[in-house]
Amino acid sequence: EKELKEYLDFFSPIGFNLVLHGYGSKYETLNSFAETIPRSNPILIFHGFHRGLTIKTVLTKIIKLLESIEQTFEITLKLPAARTKNIGKMTVAVRNSFQILHNCPKFKRLYIIFHNIDGQNLRNLEAQRVLAELSSLNKVSLIASIDSIHAGLLWNQELLERFNFLFMEAHTYGDYFRECQYMTPLMSSKNDTIAKGLSYIFKSITANQRGIVKILAKHQLEESDTFGLTVRDLFHKCREEMLATSEKQVKEYLVETKDHQIVHERYDTNGKLHLFLKYPDNILEKIVSETLD
Repeated sequence: EKELKEYLDFFSPIGFNLVLHGYGSKYETLNSFAETIPRSNPILIFHGFHRGLTIKTVLTKIIKLLESIEQTFEITLKLPAARTKNIGKMTVAVRNSFQILHNCPKFKRLYIIFHNIDGQNLRNLEAQRVLAELSSLNKVSLIASIDSIHAGLLWNQELLERFNFLFMEAHTYGDYFRECQYMTPLMSSKNDTIAKGLSYIFKSITANQRGIVKILAKHQLEESDTFGLTVRDLFHKCREEMLATSEKQVKEYLVETKDHQIVHERYDTNGKLHLFLKYPDNILEKIVSETLD
């Protein structure tokens, strides 16, 4: 804790980023550290161990945050005119926006907490280049953890210079319960059975009902810490995909998917109903890619 506080007080303001490494999960350590960051600073937390997280997801969340900063501080940032899906254009937009924020005294610093920056979907040059670019921006600090013994192979000298990492040992000896939930099972026979059962059910329901299930699956893959979607949020996504014209129609489509126990319901702490799927990531991926057969 003392070392983390030193980083926050002295090294973060002068452009250093931080990587925790060592035996055991660093999940609780990073989350506890995030709670010590002054609330005047925005914080984004990413779960790199989640197989649904991509570099595009990271950029999308940062751009959404910048949109809210525009409104809060009443400034104009150089964000994409429309929601582009081009990673290069998204990265440039974020970089240009932080050049403006550098001269905005009201905006302090963005802290990006990254559980497992060496996650499966981030072990490629494009993803690490984007992360290095983000970490080098003025008023951005990256605090990450690594667990793979091959993590050092992700970065050449150029990337290390851009990341400007401080490496800190953090031997927690804690179990990897959360991280292991998202690993591909060694034995996939059970998942094969689930996929075949879903394939059979999908043939008996309408294309629009399949589309709704696909939307839920895609949302859960992209939002690693999601509680699900409310009916209203699901309707907005269905309208974008031209699957439904009203919330009532969405509810009607959901009846059969709930009867088949594909879609489930749960309530959050505010008593709001959310819809979600109980399947592991590899099944969700098959739903999204339509490869259940």
